[in-house]
Amino acid sequence: RAATVLGSRDLTHVCSSYPWLSGSVPERGLVARRGRRNGMAQRAASRCPVRAVAGAAPAQAGETTVSLMTVHGMQHEASVDIAATPDAVYTLVSDVPRMGEWSPENAGADWTSDTPGAEGSTFEGHNRIGDREWSVPCTVTVAQPSECFEWVTRPQDPEGPYVRWTYRMAPNGTGGTSLTEIWDVLSLPPTLQPLSAEQLAARADVVRAGMAATLAAIKAAAES
Repeated sequence: RAATVLGSRDLTHVCSSYPWLSGSVPERGLVARRGRRNGMAQRAASRCPVRAVAGAAPAQAGETTVSLMTVHGMQHEASVDIAATPDAVYTLVSDVPRMGEWSPENAGADWTSDTPGAEGSTFEGHNRIGDREWSVPCTVTVAQPSECFEWVTRPQDPEGPYVRWTYRMAPNGTGGTSLTEIWDVLSLPPTLQPLSAEQLAARADVVRAGMAATLAAIKAAAES
């Protein structure tokens, strides 16, 4: 789910190998520089409920701390109703080594800190596209049992974090859970910086389709 750093030769190979990244490759960094100049690539706050923030007032329905400052067009959220409790759903989505069972692009993860799943814990996320595989370091930024689980990619990079993934859970009124998955690109990862607007849009379409598949698979696992 997270991008890795590739050289220009590797990027050309990826673009030629996968239709959703096909097309000419503009000068490295052109899209990213243009985005920052237009104020598009900026940091954003957490997508979790505002009441998770120390000292914050109680949240209104659906209110979050998010500040919509992400890379233009590189954000999406999708939801699904699951016939399982928020606690049961949280147990699944916070078990990141299992994410590979549900995501069409993620291949699982390995915890790299002493307290798996806790806020501030770290893991290596493993990804795959076709026959290409790579890993990326991630840090858990919010770990609210039964409510919200969130992580960011490469937070130690000079321009990181690049991508934030959020899973929000709430009772749906029928004894089950409304699960919302959110993808926010906070800053273009190096491997996406050379791409044209059309190529970035194609990548976003692939991510949206993958999120729908992931939610459906989590639902099936939770209800089994």
